[in-house]
Amino acid sequence: MGRVRAKSGALLGALVSGALATGTVSAPPAANASCFSAFGLGNGNGCTSNLTTFAIGIGDGAVADAANALFGGAIAIGNNTNVVTSLSAFTLGAALGDNAIASTLSSFFGWNIQIGPGTASTLGGVLNLVLGISPAGSTPNTTAAIGLGNIVAQIGPGEATALGGFNLVIGMASRNPGHLSSAATGIGNLAFQYGPGSASSIGGFNSAISLAPNGTGQQSTTAGLLGSVALNLFGNTGSVLSQSYFGWAVNILGASDVFTRGLLSAALNYLGDGNIVSTTGGAQLAPLSFAMNLFGMGNTVTANNGPLSFVASVFQTAATLIQNGPGIQIGTPFVPWTELDNGTNTSTTNSVSAANVNGGVRKASRTATTHPSPGVTDTDETGTDETGQATADPETIRVPAAVADTVRSAAAGGARNGTRQSTSADPTTTDAGPRPAASASSRHRAGPGAPSFSAKKAADAGTSGLGGKHRKR
Repeated sequence: MGRVRAKSGALLGALVSGALATGTVSAPPAANASCFSAFGLGNGNGCTSNLTTFAIGIGDGAVADAANALFGGAIAIGNNTNVVTSLSAFTLGAALGDNAIASTLSSFFGWNIQIGPGTASTLGGVLNLVLGISPAGSTPNTTAAIGLGNIVAQIGPGEATALGGFNLVIGMASRNPGHLSSAATGIGNLAFQYGPGSASSIGGFNSAISLAPNGTGQQSTTAGLLGSVALNLFGNTGSVLSQSYFGWAVNILGASDVFTRGLLSAALNYLGDGNIVSTTGGAQLAPLSFAMNLFGMGNTVTANNGPLSFVASVFQTAATLIQNGPGIQIGTPFVPWTELDNGTNTSTTNSVSAANVNGGVRKASRTATTHPSPGVTDTDETGTDETGQATADPETIRVPAAVADTVRSAAAGGARNGTRQSTSADPTTTDAGPRPAASASSRHRAGPGAPSFSAKKAADAGTSGLGGKHRKR
């Protein structure tokens, strides 16, 4: 898709000027200080009418001509004012204020009014309302319409034009000097420009809105194709372009370029200068894509080809983020957790991708520890997670102490029948004395008449590992 170019205003102005220059079939009457003509009576001195029209001229050089209209009128009030209503029916043309001009050709049920220096023009169509307002002594403005049911207004210096049907075009000048233009071409479009700059809607049911009271005339806002919206709020330079189907391009408080192409896609720049934020579709519609820059400068943020491409830059400077196809990418100035290496973050990138974010448990180093819970064996093989908390080894079975004592007593009895008992009563080697520190092999408190530690050790060595740790088969 080629970029929409806002040329409709210049083209419309040329068509209106040329048509009006050749469309009047009679020469304008000579101007006088004041004149009045109605129903073909009182023609002369600058006023001309026919059986169904009227003409009023007040002021030096005022001209009011309704000779070639049907059930209409021409009103010229002010010095050097000029009103021509020709080949029209049920249409009023009026020029109020010095150097005001209102020219109407082939209009039906319309109003064509200029207040102050400037030109209001209607060339063909039905139910058009054209209004130009400009303070005395200011630069003349231009307001024009061609088509059906258009409403066009220009307040202050600038240009406002509509070509097509049921378009609404409004231009409002601010105190800042600079070129201002607003234009709509197609059906059901809205174009609104406040302050220097340009707003254009081309296609069907599109909206281009720009508020740039402090602009210099270098900002442009354009909406094209079908149901798209281009919005610029207080961005003084840059371009906002939505050339899409039901897409949005929005710039708020930034001098940046924002572009949207595709279907149901959007691009946003908020509080940042020098950025390029875009959704692109190439030959595809690239539906449901979104690109966003928040509080950043000099960034390039692109959601490419979709569908479901999401990319955002937050608080970054001079960053480039491109999301090709479906996926999510978010860039921040903070280092994200993306890779794990011995429990430490090794990522140095400023962007986080959904494909490389590890939301699972990090690598853990396994250590032996004791669990002195009542009624449970003292040892358990555990690991530690990233917070240092112990986690149980899934291969370890924790059994009640009574069960463990029964199994050990049976194992010790078998060992006494085949091994040599120790006759040593050294209290340091039996469980009757102080309990030694916990180790990887646990020791349980023994009752009276229990075999010595040496015998138990020998018994444990001769059994199938039932003592201490109990493992799944």
